[in-house]
Amino acid sequence: MASRFADPEAKKIGFVPENRIDAVAFLDANWKLVFREKANEARVNKVELYDRRTDRDEIRNIAAQHPREVDHMMTEIGRWLEAQKQVRSSLSRGPKATLDQKTLDRLRSLGYLGGK
Repeated sequence: MASRFADPEAKKIGFVPENRIDAVAFLDANWKLVFREKANEARVNKVELYDRRTDRDEIRNIAAQHPREVDHMMTEIGRWLEAQKQVRSSLSRGPKATLDQKTLDRLRSLGYLGGK
């Protein structure tokens, strides 16, 4: 799985959400772990681990050979996902905005809103 996120100069810890396939990647200096919550729907592996030092093209999924690394990185992903859930929850508590008809018409004319 070649990825634009496979950068050997990446920070020690980093997260890269891949929204189209509902996945998140955890990168450190040596490893890249890809986790997909809805892997069954997409018919792909739920967890993939790549050695960034020797497999820059991400061809060999070595998750089965490195269960300790997978467990450690999955713990970190779990923490990050929980933090994201809390952020989304706190953002959704705000008051609802109301838009005047002129603004709604303008947004509709620009294609941001559907219907009439």
